[in-house]
Amino acid sequence: MITIALCLTIWRCDDRPWMRVLGVAALLLVIAQGVLGGIRVELDQVRLAQIHGCVGPLFFSLAVAIAAFTSRWWHRTDSQVVSAGKFRRMALITTGLAYLQIVLGSNLRHIPPAADHGIFGAALVFHLMVAAVIAVQVAILAVSVWRTRPGLSLTLPASILAALLAVQLMFGVATWIWKYGIPFEFMQDWQPFAGWVNTAGSMSESLIITAHVATGSLILVTALLISLRSVRFSYLSARLANRMGGVA
Repeated sequence: MITIALCLTIWRCDDRPWMRVLGVAALLLVIAQGVLGGIRVELDQVRLAQIHGCVGPLFFSLAVAIAAFTSRWWHRTDSQVVSAGKFRRMALITTGLAYLQIVLGSNLRHIPPAADHGIFGAALVFHLMVAAVIAVQVAILAVSVWRTRPGLSLTLPASILAALLAVQLMFGVATWIWKYGIPFEFMQDWQPFAGWVNTAGSMSESLIITAHVATGSLILVTALLISLRSVRFSYLSARLANRMGGVA
């Protein structure tokens, strides 16, 4: 219902054709997600669960993009043009990697119990490798933004992104411990883990896994916001340069 109201409001109040397309796209995505959820419940198929886990973050990302495109900041940045070209590409790559990680995580969560152990091991290793790449990418992006100091509109989301990454890494370790047990033998002697016993399907396990998934989506949309604002700054910088060239 909220997405229907959003779509109608965009068509009534925003005369940009591409924004109207995004409004319709958001409505179609949320409908598709609802249909997938219903079919998933009825058929209980693993593949549908994987697809359902990937479409949700897409809708969330589109909603955040629409919020950015309709914000006051987007329409008043002519007086706040900064050079953002150096980390625009890094932000876009980070966004792509974050969504890839969500897809990998969805597949890892829904591997059938009867599947070969090699499939699970390969999926886990790939998931961890992409996590390491994202960690390096986010660190480079955040440091680049902090050094450039382009203003609060980019430094704040860059700081939030770095904090989310740290939280996500902790949730990742916690997810493994709650779902599969203590990963290393030397940790089993630590006081917090002494006598640790996993309980399949417990409330704490569900909360930890849900927090891990939700934080992944927050990382995705935060990186997307940095990307959109970087692209906006780059566009305004190019337009300003063209104006200056015309004056000259």
